[in-house]
Amino acid sequence: DTIHWLARKNGAVEVSEMVDSLSKLFRIGLSKGQEIIPLIDEIEHMISYLKIQKTRYKDKLFFEIDVSPGLQNLFLLKLILQPIVENAIYHGIKERRGQGNILVKATLEKDYVKLQISDDGQGMDEETLQHLMKRIHNTLNEIQEQSTLDDQEPVQVALKVNRIIGGYGVMNVHSRIVLSFGEPYGLTIESEKGKGTVVTII
Repeated sequence: DTIHWLARKNGAVEVSEMVDSLSKLFRIGLSKGQEIIPLIDEIEHMISYLKIQKTRYKDKLFFEIDVSPGLQNLFLLKLILQPIVENAIYHGIKERRGQGNILVKATLEKDYVKLQISDDGQGMDEETLQHLMKRIHNTLNEIQEQSTLDDQEPVQVALKVNRIIGGYGVMNVHSRIVLSFGEPYGLTIESEKGKGTVVTII
């Protein structure tokens, strides 16, 4: 808040806006220790992150958010959108030439919420995609085995394991969802080299 005030006082509007986004990122990321938060907070967390990256990448990065009416107040696990968007930027948009676009959609499909993060970045070939999916599956197995050995809650072990192997990435998001809600849920990835990637979270 102090940095935000100083930036505004000195007319550094761009710095002021970035600090404001950063403070929202921290506040929602912490969420007073809550693991389950409203979708509207999760969306705000992701938008704060995107605003910071937009300042860095300027006209190379564009994003669009499309949330179906009535979904904003549904609850979900926190920190599941931002890591996927981060991957879209660093492994997709950053590597392509010219403007890159990210579309985030939230829809209600029968009895579940579907979140989709699409980018038109460089995409992955089939071999890379299969390797990633194998890593996701292996990480989930490791978490389940470790939680049995340590007699700990699997979700807490997921946070610890994924912190060691690479933070809140796709493996963390998938494992936390599956461990919280069961096998039908989690994420799937579709990608094509040179055309982009679509991550679907159920």
